[in-house]
Amino acid sequence: MTSKVPKGDLYARELDGARLRGDWDADVATRNGPKAGATLPWSELIRKYMKHNPNQTTTPSVAHVEQQIRSNLTSFFKQEDYSDASHDEDSAQGQTVFAPVLPSNQYGQGWSGDNVSQAIAKLAELRSSSSSSSTSEGAQEEKQSMAAIQAHGLFVLGKDEEAVELLHEVKFLDEVDLTKLRAGDSDETKQYTPALFIMGYVIYGMANERLLLARNDEGYIPFAYAGYARAIDLHEALRGGKKANALRGLPADEIERWAETALYRNALFSVRHGDLPLALNALRAYQAHAGRWPTSFRQPQRNVIYRTYLAVLNRAVETGGYVAPSQPQAALTNQDCRTAAYQRAVVAAAASRVEIRDFETERAPRHGQARRMVGVDARGITSRTTSKRRPAPYRVLRPSSASWSNELLAVQKAAADSINRSTSFPRAGRVNTQALDLADELVRGWRLNGEQGGDYADEVIEILYALSRVTFHSQRISRHLFVLLSAAENYDEARRALDLYVKLVEKAREADAADAAGLVEESRLREKDEGNEVNGNGHDAEEKQANGKPEREALSKEAKEQAQKVHIDSDDDVTYVNTLLYGVHVLVKYVKDARAADVMARKAVEFLEHGQRKHSIASDNFVVARVKRMAGIARAAFCDSESDPLKRPKFQGEALALLKQSATLDAEASETHLHLARLQAEMRDVTEATRSARRAVELEPADIQAWHLLSLLVSAQKDLKGALRVAEEGLAEAEDDDEADQLAALKGLGSADSPSSGGAAAPIVNGVIPASKPSTSVARTALLSVDFPPRYSERAEATLRLMMTHNALEEVVEGSDAAIEGQREIFEFFHKRVATASAQTVSQRSGIPTSTSQTSRLNNAQPNGSTVLSKANTVPVQFDSPTGLGQSGAAKLSKVQRLNHFKLHQNANSSSLGSSAPALSGARQQQGEGGLADSEDTATLSSIRKALHLSNEITLLSSLWLMAAASFRRAGKADECRVAIQEAERVDPAKADVWLQLALWFESCAGAKAKGDDHEGYNLAINSLYKALACQEDHVSAAVHLARLFLDHGESASAVKRLVDHAAAQQEPAHGIDDVRYGVSKLAAQVFHNSHSRTFFSSTSTEADKTQTLSEGDAVKNSRTPGASTASAFASSAEARASSKRVQLASLALAEGLLATVTATKGWACPEAWYLLGRVARDGGRPERQRECLVYALGLEKKRSIRDYACVF
Repeated sequence: MTSKVPKGDLYARELDGARLRGDWDADVATRNGPKAGATLPWSELIRKYMKHNPNQTTTPSVAHVEQQIRSNLTSFFKQEDYSDASHDEDSAQGQTVFAPVLPSNQYGQGWSGDNVSQAIAKLAELRSSSSSSSTSEGAQEEKQSMAAIQAHGLFVLGKDEEAVELLHEVKFLDEVDLTKLRAGDSDETKQYTPALFIMGYVIYGMANERLLLARNDEGYIPFAYAGYARAIDLHEALRGGKKANALRGLPADEIERWAETALYRNALFSVRHGDLPLALNALRAYQAHAGRWPTSFRQPQRNVIYRTYLAVLNRAVETGGYVAPSQPQAALTNQDCRTAAYQRAVVAAAASRVEIRDFETERAPRHGQARRMVGVDARGITSRTTSKRRPAPYRVLRPSSASWSNELLAVQKAAADSINRSTSFPRAGRVNTQALDLADELVRGWRLNGEQGGDYADEVIEILYALSRVTFHSQRISRHLFVLLSAAENYDEARRALDLYVKLVEKAREADAADAAGLVEESRLREKDEGNEVNGNGHDAEEKQANGKPEREALSKEAKEQAQKVHIDSDDDVTYVNTLLYGVHVLVKYVKDARAADVMARKAVEFLEHGQRKHSIASDNFVVARVKRMAGIARAAFCDSESDPLKRPKFQGEALALLKQSATLDAEASETHLHLARLQAEMRDVTEATRSARRAVELEPADIQAWHLLSLLVSAQKDLKGALRVAEEGLAEAEDDDEADQLAALKGLGSADSPSSGGAAAPIVNGVIPASKPSTSVARTALLSVDFPPRYSERAEATLRLMMTHNALEEVVEGSDAAIEGQREIFEFFHKRVATASAQTVSQRSGIPTSTSQTSRLNNAQPNGSTVLSKANTVPVQFDSPTGLGQSGAAKLSKVQRLNHFKLHQNANSSSLGSSAPALSGARQQQGEGGLADSEDTATLSSIRKALHLSNEITLLSSLWLMAAASFRRAGKADECRVAIQEAERVDPAKADVWLQLALWFESCAGAKAKGDDHEGYNLAINSLYKALACQEDHVSAAVHLARLFLDHGESASAVKRLVDHAAAQQEPAHGIDDVRYGVSKLAAQVFHNSHSRTFFSSTSTEADKTQTLSEGDAVKNSRTPGASTASAFASSAEARASSKRVQLASLALAEGLLATVTATKGWACPEAWYLLGRVARDGGRPERQRECLVYALGLEKKRSIRDYACVF
């Protein structure tokens, strides 16, 4: 049984604990003894202490005086509305708010200046009596403790110089035994003594800081540093090191309150008056302790620190002055606290304990080291850009080291947690400038960190959404959201953010928001002033009346200041226009809404030419050139969807004029020359287009799109070998650039002085090894002159498209066999650079099918997925790619629309799908019936992005298989072609090009028959083209090939015969064959336009229409004879069979209807369509129309490139 604690010691602990907890204006809750939990007034607690400790007379007297000062101060602060929230507007650029000065000759509810002055005088008496009565070491400590309380009282009354002199008098900074104080925290009866000394040091620092502001004398700076450094040093000894984790989450006491004040004010003071290393360490020192404080403790101050921390980190990158956290250093016990060496050592020791999570290592498996922007160990970068244009100077910079990126993301996460705990919302007419500044620094840091998408953008977006809850209709927040959502590839949400931003700006410019805010603030301040007059605060009524006019003037001034703050959230003209132009870029490139982009571009042009403040930007050629360029790009994109032969040239002329004006104003913009070349090529001015494309390549030699367009333009001049050389050169340079940058990135991330070289993802304690000497690195792939540089994935896809063009040229120049051999490299590149899943440890040498004797491996699907043809004597390999190259289960990762489309045909085609049905079943087991779109309401940014990436990969992979299928078909390798089409169908069954290639394969097989024409094969081809048009109603190639088959093999099309019967039934018998042709043409047009055409074909199909997959090829080999087929198909329509002329004219009319529709819409530039239309005119006896069509087709063909120009973009 433990012995009973003496009451003297018990009440000594209670009094010391009460003072340490700092509840100065409330009753004290006892913590010890039999009455633990009971509350006592301060006076009663002090009386009991004196009763049971009769020999201790100084301590209760000092405690009574201190409680009197602090309770008066608490009441005064309540009246003046001073709290932690008063620090919301603190900034390193301005000043840190001080507590209001308590007037010594005034009074209020719960406070009196006279009482505080009397308490200070009483402390002076006690200190004097204590000095005369004893000279022991304990008496000196007691005297210094009383001096700290007295200095606090003097500081509260605004007597800063007296407070500093008092602390100098007692040698507070010179003769304090820190070693003894450090041990005092373990003594339960002396825990409050260290708190008094920390308070004294902080008062010394704040008094000197306020004297600095009042007298503008920099001589006070080292003294302010000295006070804060002493407080931090003592606090580190008491609550730092290994003790910090043990104290995590404990309620804040006086030690923590004063220590936080020291850390907070020292951080802002260091940023304001110190250099970058000192500022960074001061901020890190604060953050090292903030992690263990209660979440509600000093929340406004934390927000200020995070905002300042981010700004300093960003400035460190821009100036090249970033220094990583240092290793712990030995304390400089013999150094004068006023020396810079002592101050830096103390702050560095506290900063070394900051925890920085290694985000770079954690995210490397998801993003890939090669995808990290190069230059992470360099201060600046150089690239192959020859243009002098630099629209975004921050792109030339890179973080000093990976630790900078980790530190930025760590502070960003802490800021996000702090914002999520905030519940404040600005009143009407008020602007939360702190939230806006934080948003600016977050986006600025994101840009300096490489403008990376993925998780990097997602995290900033979440913070911006949180900031939108503490702001009111903020233009800056909505603008930042639009930029970040675009980077995160959530384009639907980005578009909504852009629309909101435009509406906010337009509304603000229509109505003067600043004046409205000023009126609101004026009204609020007048109401507050009237309330003060009613309640009274110690002033005489006569004094109020005498000061009435100046007070009203002051109110008006405050209202004007608030109105000025509203302008902070109003974007200037250049920012507004640049945001509109970025919106045009997103709408054209990603949203594919040319009409909306054109409207947005017109808005920018209108603002530029006719805005109220047009003079502010109209003289800036750089901005004007950008406006003209983006307006030209939007107008050119709008032209692509315009088929009217009268309107299209007009729009193209407008776009051309805008792009030429832009090129004149800003000749160094490679983007302008690139899009100008495309427009000129579409207008068939190949010579000028080639000149523009060459200029784009000269300005940005690493731009793959420029190389690709130049290659196509050379091919349009029928110099196919030259085009092949251009494509080879572009690919060679792209490969060299990518390899150089990947090596630089891997070297930077894996170097010994980089945190990413470690394999663990645990937090880095005690900092990171300092970064190496800043240097300049070469980023060969960086396009520094462009406004909208491509992402890593976009560059990879652009390279893949150039490889496909190179393969097409290679096939024309060197033959199909050479092209087939080269396609293996294209598939390997797709898996290595385009597929989003991490590469598995499997061989990728079997990336494409080849013409070998092992075709039999493909005839029987494997249980776990089909395989692709590999070279002889090799084992087929299955690829673990998200799109599943060579796997029948690839469809399970497609979009939900593709899955649903696949499901529509599963029942009818289960026998021919092989292992596709099990694969689809597996997909449902993993995803459910809804696939990726199961719950759009709960979709995350990551899931939206993944779905978009998978959709793009599916499109690219199916295109690769179809490219291989076309090469095999042209090489006469029917079996390999069939397999390639099968793989394309399994990857993307709803793609029209799949069924187009299937139709061409059926046609080639039918034409290869030994005994005349194979009507069944041609009928299968025609039905496959029906399926292509059902997948995409405006598919030009499918419609053209369908018309060609009608012209060449109309007698094989059962649907043609049924259409003839249907048309004949709708006509009167007296009408002739022209009426039949007219009726058939009308029905043919419905194939292209009417959505009911799908139902029509499915209801009039023959038995062959029921087999729609690739196993139908076996039916071609075992088809019936033409006579038998015809007899069985037309048994119910004897009159139609008897008139072969009527069938021929019907086929001709159907082809004409299709071709007329195609050439009047998207196929206006298709030479095959015009050629066939001329053939229809010839067979119909219209030579003039035939000549017109053939001349137009010849003109198109002469300037036609090897592939469509749209494949570049």
